[in-house]
Amino acid sequence: MSFCIRCKRVLLAEDERTLRLPLAGFLRSLGAEVVEVASGSEAITELEQQPFNLVITDIVMPGADGITVLQRARQLQPQCQVILMTAYASVDTAVRSLRLGATDYLIKPFQFEELQSKLAPLCHRSHQGELFSDSFRLADFVCCSPKMQHILDTVKLVGPSDANVLIVGETGSGKEVVASAIHHFSRRSKGPVVRVNCAAIPDTLFESEFFGYERGAFTGAQQRRIGRFEAANGGTLFLDEIGSLSAAGQAKLLRALQSSSFERLGSSQTVQVDVRVVAACQETLLDLVEQGQFRQDLYFRLAVLEISIPPLRDRRDDMIPMAELFIAELARHQNRPAPSLSAEAKDVLLNYNFPGNVRELRNAIERAMALCTGSEILAQHIRLTRLPHSAPQRPEPVPSAPVMPLQDATAKFEREYIERAVQQADGNKTKAAEALGISRKTLWDKVRRPES
Repeated sequence: MSFCIRCKRVLLAEDERTLRLPLAGFLRSLGAEVVEVASGSEAITELEQQPFNLVITDIVMPGADGITVLQRARQLQPQCQVILMTAYASVDTAVRSLRLGATDYLIKPFQFEELQSKLAPLCHRSHQGELFSDSFRLADFVCCSPKMQHILDTVKLVGPSDANVLIVGETGSGKEVVASAIHHFSRRSKGPVVRVNCAAIPDTLFESEFFGYERGAFTGAQQRRIGRFEAANGGTLFLDEIGSLSAAGQAKLLRALQSSSFERLGSSQTVQVDVRVVAACQETLLDLVEQGQFRQDLYFRLAVLEISIPPLRDRRDDMIPMAELFIAELARHQNRPAPSLSAEAKDVLLNYNFPGNVRELRNAIERAMALCTGSEILAQHIRLTRLPHSAPQRPEPVPSAPVMPLQDATAKFEREYIERAVQQADGNKTKAAEALGISRKTLWDKVRRPES
């Protein structure tokens, strides 16, 4: 469902902590400012003290029930929408709540997709401004875990700034979603978002891709083409895999960032642009700076603000809500009812580390949806790919060294090999000679032989 709550205030009243916490996290992932309370009396106190756009309340609660909360909300804040939740559903309760002014009701247990379907008709009903917007899927930004809630808070804080942002996180952890959220909360939100995978652009095509070219600039350039920088003018340029840029590409990018200008290939005319850059990488760029593989001055240009996304295994509170969102989305595309996740299936997901992060979780849910023909996804439908803990590393290249005569190279190797054997024998040359299969006298002769 392509909408989000745009930073509007929601009062959530639910005495069951196991439902209140993930539900509050889901609402925050839609952009809402959520006030949580555990009783009806607390909800009424909040309604008396501050305004809300939406109240979501359980019916059976300590202090005061949800019907009482509904009545007080209608009295204190007539413009406020109210959705009731109940595990004791009956036609009488539903009809009564609607007659008293409730916007809608939910029967527990329910999936977040059901709540989304209840929220959709509330578009533009708020008297205090637009309550929902379909301009961006912030619902993709699940933040039930404290770590991701902190990231969402950070995104809201840095979004209005024009400062460049560097996002660091493992493959599949959601860097592009965070980049889109930054754009959504920025003053550039109505401008374009241009995404570039730096690893996919050969060094020879860097200038034509980033800066564009004029007709006749090279063979095959039959008409002018604007580059990524110019296409992002007035908006955000998202540079993924920024660490893969070559030294030459880094220098050209730095110049464009410093001057906010460039020249198209085949032109001497300078093009001025107003672009905010959000870059992303899998590893801390500072490590590449220390290794001499990334320019320090470019790093400081890109990492004015830095956001580090934790891997999915470190935010397990997000796993099930995210899985349920994927199920709902896939069910819509397949035009079928959304199956629920069985308790055993949830356990399987929660007990897996997901080295591929969110991307691997989605893959697992797609596979489960294909295998599940009923109304519930079971443990046997969750087929996880047991990947190795880390990909095999390529051997380090051998540093180039001057070529020496074969006899000298052989003697050098022999001498170093004997020295290693002596070290392993704790300096005992007799034992070292035995291990090497030579006499002690031969070992002495080779050790005392002068280096050529």
